[in-house]
Amino acid sequence: MPDGATPYFYRTSGGAELDLLIEMPDGERWAFEIKRGTRAAVGRGFHSALADVQPARATIVTAGAERHRLRPGVEAVGLLPLLTELERSA
Repeated sequence: MPDGATPYFYRTSGGAELDLLIEMPDGERWAFEIKRGTRAAVGRGFHSALADVQPARATIVTAGAERHRLRPGVEAVGLLPLLTELERSA
C-alpha cells in the first residue's frame, strides 16, 4: 500500500461487509472483497457496503489470474496482478 494508506475491516449490524477497505492518503476509498476461489460472486452485504462507503474503486480479489469488469465501478482481479499493481502505486 502507499505510505499513509489506512486499512479497515467494514461491517454494519445490518450485514453490510467488506473484507478490506483502504483509505488512501488523498482520502479516496478502495473496497475489496476477497474470495478463495476463482469465482467473483458476491452477496447483498457487499453491495450494501458499497452503497454505504461509496468507494472510488471496488475490487473482488480472486485466486485466478484474470481481470474483468463485473459492472461499472466493480472489477474482479486475481491476487498476483493486484499485488503487482499496488506495488507500482506505492
